Amino acid sequence: MDPETSIQGFHITGRPSVINSRIPPLPLEILVEILLLSLPPVHHAQAPHITALALVCHFWNTVIHSTPILWSRISIADKIPYVQKSLLKSGKAPLDVYGAYPTANSPVNHEHHLQFLRDVGRHAERWKHATLQVRPTEKQDSPVTILPLLESIKLRAKYPSQVPDVYLSLLDNAGGRTPHLRQISLYTAVLPRWDVLFPPSLSKLTMKNIWRSGPSSLELLSILAACPNLVVLRLYQVFSALGNSGLNSNADAAPTVQLAALQKLSLRDIPESLARDLLAQLRLPDDCIISVRSTISNANPTTSFLNTAFSHHREALQRAGEIRQIKIDVTRSGFSLLAAGGRWHIRLVLGLTPSVRDVLEWFGLNIESGSKVELHPKPLPDQLVSLEFSESAEVLSGFDYLASVFDLGCITKIKTTHLCSIRQAALFSYLSRNGAPAEPMPTTATQELTGDPGAGTHKANPSPFPCLRDLVVNGRKNDALKDVIDFVRSRADDGTVSGVPGTSARLKRIEFVDASLETIQSSLVPSLVPHPEEASWDLLAELLDVMDNDGEVYWHGQRVVKAGIVE
Repeated sequence: MDPETSIQGFHITGRPSVINSRIPPLPLEILVEILLLSLPPVHHAQAPHITALALVCHFWNTVIHSTPILWSRISIADKIPYVQKSLLKSGKAPLDVYGAYPTANSPVNHEHHLQFLRDVGRHAERWKHATLQVRPTEKQDSPVTILPLLESIKLRAKYPSQVPDVYLSLLDNAGGRTPHLRQISLYTAVLPRWDVLFPPSLSKLTMKNIWRSGPSSLELLSILAACPNLVVLRLYQVFSALGNSGLNSNADAAPTVQLAALQKLSLRDIPESLARDLLAQLRLPDDCIISVRSTISNANPTTSFLNTAFSHHREALQRAGEIRQIKIDVTRSGFSLLAAGGRWHIRLVLGLTPSVRDVLEWFGLNIESGSKVELHPKPLPDQLVSLEFSESAEVLSGFDYLASVFDLGCITKIKTTHLCSIRQAALFSYLSRNGAPAEPMPTTATQELTGDPGAGTHKANPSPFPCLRDLVVNGRKNDALKDVIDFVRSRADDGTVSGVPGTSARLKRIEFVDASLETIQSSLVPSLVPHPEEASWDLLAELLDVMDNDGEVYWHGQRVVKAGIVE
């Protein structure tokens, strides 16, 4: 080093050409914030990172060991000596406690788990956020009577397990134990009783994977009635110990619950009766985002579910935004209908029944047969109603179930990108070979709508999807071109289905895509991603010839024109 130069204190001397300067020290508050941001999430071990940071320099070591908040993340992933050290050094700082294992398959050291709970339990009055593993065999005393700082608690279980009383006391606000609790999450954790008094301060409630031991409709409504400030309510796969009977005779005793602050309601894969009862008894603000996924077992969903569940929400749904999308999915269980608007999202699993027609009519679509249909109450955007086949649809035998929707003029788009080539070919062969007439199927939705009272029945029509305009298919192999050409040819050159003059069936757009490439591209380097099979220009030209002049064909994102080039 130059003898005339000193870096002590970052001060440079002895060189006239260099202006003396000193780097100002970083404010302590900013340094602590940087150190906090550098720590891993609380479900990871904290010790290796704190130790490494403390070795950077003497000053950092001093700051770390004298700042309680840097020791306030208590994780079960750390060894017990470090946990005890962190509890001591955290002083009076609020604690973020993580006492659950990251995954269901994580190895469990029961002695370590029990000792961890004993240690953190002695400091429960400082808990601010707590995530705990539920083990029904644990026997512990309730650590404190009041948890004044607790804002959120998550209880997890590897298998459906009953929450011990020591944890139940953390949720029950009887006596004002948790005055500031904002969030409760139960994951496969079953309460020994559901008449608990959740605190009125609660703003977020989540229940997930509670099988055969969840609250009944009446119990859940009672819980919600005590939480008027809820902002988010999520119920996923919650099944009552009383079965799926719902309120039934107890409907008069069920409270009407006003949740004026609710911004998001998500009901997913819960019994039809529970979803129906909650939606019927809850009063929500117009701007609440509603997401519902439920399996409907009744053949008339309008009578059994929609009219009851949405009787108080229908106008709000319409005000929240016009229908943006209606999609009929074909899955391993049959039909699943998705209807989505500006702030709502409703998916009903309907099985292999004609009830899909009933639901379509309830949402305001004319389900009369043929191509000259009018939508109710106002026209919907082009390509709004689509029929999409999922990969799991391949387990279904045959396509006869499609007869119940063959004649629907409101279906304008079919998507088969997730079907294998053989299954897709069989589908197009079935559609090309015949258009078996759909039998008249009465619906129950008409009584609830203004309009033609005769719309509840419709005539049989042999044309498969008479208003079909868009087709999106699996184009991984050239065979798809042949299948589509045969399908288009089954509709006569004048745009009608063979043998049914006057029935419009013109295809305006056909796309060949390979949905599997999206998954492959996310896991492989670009050079290893297989390209789709080169198109046969003869087949593409033949397809363009059987389509109208204004028809469009796209081969893996590129438009094909009759001049034989790809734009």
